[in-house]
Amino acid sequence: MRIVRFRIGDKTSYGVLVGVHVVEYSGTPFSAFRRGRQRHLARQVVLLPPVKPISALIGPDDPIVHPTQSGRLECQAELAIVMRRRCRNVPRARVREHVLGYTCLNDVTARDLEEKDRMPGRAKAFDTFCPIGPCIVTDIDPNAAAEVMTLLPGDVIGSGTPASVGPLASGDRVEVRIEGIGTLANTVVKV
Repeated sequence: MRIVRFRIGDKTSYGVLVGVHVVEYSGTPFSAFRRGRQRHLARQVVLLPPVKPISALIGPDDPIVHPTQSGRLECQAELAIVMRRRCRNVPRARVREHVLGYTCLNDVTARDLEEKDRMPGRAKAFDTFCPIGPCIVTDIDPNAAAEVMTLLPGDVIGSGTPASVGPLASGDRVEVRIEGIGTLANTVVKV
C-alpha cells in the first residue's frame, strides 16, 4: 500500500496511490482508514506531506526556503519511518505492529548555524527544512525498535544519511530517490 495525503480543490484527504490514480480513503492511517469510492488521477491532485503538518514539513515540489540567517545549506537524503501506534521498548519481533510505513525525507540543515550553535536545534528547524513524501509505503520490513523514547502515531524517524551531505543554493532542485518508495523533489528558493 502506498499511502498519500493530498489536496484536490479545497479538500484535503488521505488516500492510496494505485498506478496513476489516487483512491480516496476516509479517516486517517492512524485510526479508522477505509477505502472510499472517489478516484482521482494522480496528476490532478497536489501531494502533501504524508504525516502531521508541523512548520518544518513540506511535501513534494514545495519550495525549500533558504533563510537569510544562513549562508550554508546542506541536504541529507534519508529513509524515514512513520509510526502507526505508540511504541516504547517493543521487542524486535513486534516492531512491525507499530510502524505504519516508510517514506523519503530530506534533512535540510543550515550547517553554518549548527556549527555556531554547537547543536542542531535551530539549524534544522526552519520552516520548509523537512521535505517528506511522496507517499508512505507500508510493505517494507523494519529491523529496529524504540528503546530511547516513546514514539507516537504520526511520529517520523529519520534513519540518517547513508553517504555524504550535499550543498544547496538558491535555484537548486534536489531529489531524494528510494527504490520501492519513489522520488521526493524540491527546489531551493531565497525570499
